[in-house]
Amino acid sequence: MPMAPENSRRYGVPIIDEELDGGLLRISGIVEKPQPHEARSNYAAIGGYVITSGIIDELREQTQRWYEQADPGEIYLTDAINAYAKSHDVYGQVIQGQWYDTGNPADYLVAQFAFALAHPEYGSVLRDLANE
Repeated sequence: MPMAPENSRRYGVPIIDEELDGGLLRISGIVEKPQPHEARSNYAAIGGYVITSGIIDELREQTQRWYEQADPGEIYLTDAINAYAKSHDVYGQVIQGQWYDTGNPADYLVAQFAFALAHPEYGSVLRDLANE
């Protein structure tokens, strides 16, 4: 999803190797929440992943390392994608349309309000209430 550069510290940002037709991007990895001056693109990796068995294998390897360590930390899908991308093609698709970030209370409320306004039965009730 396209994003303003100042928002890079809120999202994973793909490293784009090639922009193909129809919004398809060939990527070599994802950098988690970089500072704006360190962001390698103006796209946010926002989820909705289609992952292959190779990425699942990378997650299994992370999980195995997690069990073997005394202070294991976390298992990250981004790390698995990055490891897989070192020897395989990885693609991202630019999403067309509206996207709502529900990772914080204010944006979650905006998403709820937008969907409520669009509801065929209750949208007019909410609009009337907002206009009071």
